[in-house]
Amino acid sequence: MVSIQQQAVLHSRKGSLILEIVLSLAIVTLIASAMTTFVLSNSEGIYRMHERHIAAANSYEGALVAMKLLGREFDQVGQGSYDLVMNQTGWEFIPMTLIPTSTRSIEIDKLGPHHLQIASISHWNDPVRGEHEERLQVELYDWAQRAGSCGSLVANVAPIIINAASGTIEGVVYANDAMNPATISHLELQWEGVGALTKIQIGTSTVWTGNALSGDQVDVPDMTLSGTMSLSQLSMYVSDELRGNSLILGAHCSDGTMYHLPLFFES
Repeated sequence: MVSIQQQAVLHSRKGSLILEIVLSLAIVTLIASAMTTFVLSNSEGIYRMHERHIAAANSYEGALVAMKLLGREFDQVGQGSYDLVMNQTGWEFIPMTLIPTSTRSIEIDKLGPHHLQIASISHWNDPVRGEHEERLQVELYDWAQRAGSCGSLVANVAPIIINAASGTIEGVVYANDAMNPATISHLELQWEGVGALTKIQIGTSTVWTGNALSGDQVDVPDMTLSGTMSLSQLSMYVSDELRGNSLILGAHCSDGTMYHLPLFFES
């Protein structure tokens, strides 16, 4: 015969068991909800990174192809908005009015009789944060009309080392590919992100220190390169990480000409 006290103990144990089951189910539900939120959030982040990298690659491609085409025939298109389409004979400019749904545009502005500004802009859509764009902007001179000076500069890309995390670019070598001398008077660096350009070195010698923002022209001691002469390795240091996927190194010569070198990297 079960006493009243034993019945109370049994009911208490049953109540505790039910409470443990309810708490266990609640904890499992919370963990499952947290994991679902994490997976969805991580998937959205991967999607955004994927879309942004595609857009950056499209912008880089657009800038390089546009520079190549306009380098061959400087006046083949006028000022305006275009995209690039591949046909049987190669790339060609198509006005944006004919392809309004294109996600990339090549904006060409005429800054002077022999001077163009090219902006390659790719748009991508984030379902949560809306539309974004990746822009790569370069300038181009008609060197057939403005021979010499910065028009004769070439850069050796192969040894360049970019450390995006520490904000360093090392190993840039400029060479004069003509007999006329070229005098570099200013340097610039365009990058994405915050921070400032703080130091420029030529070889092991520091030629400038300070704080310059992205796109600022930095006044450095004049560096004259005679015919076929090369500049010792150039290094630049930024106070924050380099973000995005592209850099532009700019050399400005004393006669007003310039040479812009776009670089693509994985951040």
